[in-house]
Formats: sequence, structure tokens, C-alpha cells
Amino acid sequence: MEKAKPYIITIFFIVHLVLIFFQGINTTVDNYWNFHYQSKPDLPKFLTQNENNEWYYILTGINTGYGFYGIKTSSKKYFKISYYDENSNIISTDRYFGLNSVNGIQRLGGYSSYMANYIEGTKKLIKEDSLSDQVKFRREYITKSMKWLGKKKAYSIPNCSSYRVELLTIVPDYYKDLNKKIQLYALQSNLYHAK
Repeated sequence: MEKAKPYIITIFFIVHLVLIFFQGINTTVDNYWNFHYQSKPDLPKFLTQNENNEWYYILTGINTGYGFYGIKTSSKKYFKISYYDENSNIISTDRYFGLNSVNGIQRLGGYSSYMANYIEGTKKLIKEDSLSDQVKFRREYITKSMKWLGKKKAYSIPNCSSYRVELLTIVPDYYKDLNKKIQLYALQSNLYHAK
């Protein structure tokens, strides 16, 4: 068995890298086709994410577009934007910010995970020194980044007077009550004026 171990490990890594390769080709072609032809290509689903192997793509991070390099990249965090009129009634909501390509949506998921990690890092810095220049810069970066995500569409909606950008995650409450359902939790929620 000891002699076979290096061969088994080599085969595992070859299969893993082949999966990353085909996922990369799929997302690249999908993104190109969607951008130039405004439609989805009819690609063969050979070795791409499907219901049979989805668990492996999520576990290894291949589905994020970063492969096994995305150690801190989580697919359980996402942005949501809500557009409001002057009476604070919701006009519309959007999770994908107008993106419709596989690659664009995956990268948005990667960015939401990055922002979640950035916000968490900022909270740790605030505990150490809430008045430092670094903390001020990081707070401003979070605010401006989230504002930018919804700004363009908010200006294009005639009745929109404000919009809210939320960074959401799914929080299981296993430790409190086993019968309690999974709920959404806002890591960050910012309201901006559209005009």
C-alpha cells in the first residue's frame, strides 16, 4: 500500500486539476458568448459542475472560480440590493446586479466572500484601535464599495430615491435549537440616496 500511495495522490491531483481546467473553460466561454451574443452557449457539460459532483466543487472552492486557492472564499455569502421609492416602498430587489453570465455571478460570489472577510478584519482592528487611520480607511472602503454596487442601476430607475445594499449569509442555529430553521443574517447593510 505504501508503494501505491504516491500514485493515488498523483491521480487525485490530476483529476482535481482537470476539473478546475474544464470549469475554467466553461466559465470563460460562457462569459465571452454572453457578452458578445447576449445568449447562453450550448456547451457540453463534460466534467463541469452538475448535481452529481456539486458537493466536490463547493468543498474545494472550484465553483468560486479560484479553484483550491480560494481557501477563505465561501459560497454562502451574497449581496442583495433593494430599490425604494420616496415612500420607502420597495420597487425591486436584485441578487445578481444585472449579471447573467456564470463567470460574472461566480466572481460576484467571490467578491461577497472577500467583503465578508474584509468586514470581519475591520471589526478586529476596531477592537484594537477604533480611531486609527487604517480603520477609517477600511470603513470608508466598505461604504463606498457597497454604494458603487447599486449606484448605476439606482440612477436608471426613475422613481428610485434610495437603495439598500446588504451582505447576507446563511446562519444555522445548531447550537441553540436543533429544530430551528436556517435564517438569513446581514453582515453589513447600508442605505444610500439614489439622487
